[in-house]
Amino acid sequence: MLQLTYARDRSDTQNIQIKLEIDTNPSQGSVFETKLLDFPTPFSVVIQAPSSLFAGKLHALLCRDYVKGRDWYDFIWYVTRKTGVNFTYLSNALDQHGPWKGKLSGTKVVIDMPWLTQELEKKVLTIDWKLATKDVENFIKPRELKSLELWNAPFFTHFIHKL
Repeated sequence: MLQLTYARDRSDTQNIQIKLEIDTNPSQGSVFETKLLDFPTPFSVVIQAPSSLFAGKLHALLCRDYVKGRDWYDFIWYVTRKTGVNFTYLSNALDQHGPWKGKLSGTKVVIDMPWLTQELEKKVLTIDWKLATKDVENFIKPRELKSLELWNAPFFTHFIHKL
């Protein structure tokens, strides 16, 4: 059961939409953790580990056929928090969906940090960074907008090398 509430004025007629995606055929190799929470009452929840979440984000960055600025914003977030990458999950996801679908099983291609770095470097060269910044502008705080002026291939290459 999912119940969501929040305090708001009666005059607030804004609708809130929540999108739930359920993967009925998830890639293998994801790692999960159990977290204990204490509000509103003590309970536990099973969540995907940060390294698996980051691997999923990297899969999206490498495989989307359109630019989603939020993905690149999230990429910076993961890198600056020194999040590791679950390469097993990433490899399985790449083999299951996207341009590498079915091409990795049985090959000598190893999905590791050198491979990931190379592919991300190629990807950042293909992106229209003005379009990417437009996509993310509405999601960030006004004081952060100036940082979007830095978004270009060399900027993201810098973060790729911090992986």
